[in-house]
Amino acid sequence: MQKLISAWNTFWFDSFDEKRFRFFQIVFLATVLILYGFRILDFEFLFSNNGILPFEMLSNLPELLYNGLPIENLVRNDIVSLCLYAVFILLMALTLFYRHIWLVALAIYILNIAFLRRNPMSVYGVDMVATFWFFYMAFVNVKTKSMVWQGINSVMYRLIQLQLCIIYAYSGFDKVRGLTWWTGDAIWYALGNTQVASIDFSFLAHTPSILTLLAVVTVLWECYFPILIWIPQIKKYVIYIGVCLHLGIAVMMNLFEFSLVMLAAYPLFMNKKMTDDLYEWFKSKPLTRILLGKS
Repeated sequence: MQKLISAWNTFWFDSFDEKRFRFFQIVFLATVLILYGFRILDFEFLFSNNGILPFEMLSNLPELLYNGLPIENLVRNDIVSLCLYAVFILLMALTLFYRHIWLVALAIYILNIAFLRRNPMSVYGVDMVATFWFFYMAFVNVKTKSMVWQGINSVMYRLIQLQLCIIYAYSGFDKVRGLTWWTGDAIWYALGNTQVASIDFSFLAHTPSILTLLAVVTVLWECYFPILIWIPQIKKYVIYIGVCLHLGIAVMMNLFEFSLVMLAAYPLFMNKKMTDDLYEWFKSKPLTRILLGKS
């Protein structure tokens, strides 16, 4: 029983690894910084009262009907909204190129929620996953020796891992309910959609067995990821499949942002020695010396 309690406490309260967390931050923040940076080009259309959704119309959206803190009021005024969006971008850049600061991460999370609530119509998968990662980052304080904070850091570290498991489990079990995933049609519908696919994949119509195999592997991998990722002997193979899956989605369907935001959490599952070796290799590079050296 003592060993069980000790393992439980270690898992939740003594597992934070700053190097792996920094890898996670670099991949994640670099991705969303580019994504949200480009959105400022469409700022008037997305977030101003002259755009697709004037502030007065927010009360009619079902996404905002629940009772909660009306944080979208922070960005009600167009000029203030634009200034806060610039601050949002600058704070993410500060965290990416300098180091993680708890209060800065909390401000990033609050601003992210404010803009998501300002225009829920612009929210899609990558924004939802990014919101999870922003939330957990907001409760990590890496520059303190406090035992309480170290425990909280470890809990947030584990919650990011568990959140990734939950996302895959929900996605996998939702696919299980669909017949098209067992016949391979789901993959074909995606790759055959010229508005989504990056190139012409019509040649795959002559290889239905490959499409079926890819679909079944995807379903099984997502359903069993929450279990298999914790088994040391096969964890690396689970990660390899996940990397191939997301890189394939990114290249074939132009979903680079979503794929990279999901892959950002993978370093948290990596073997410590592998992480340390990668850390030292990255530190030898000019740009990553800035990113990692000041973490």
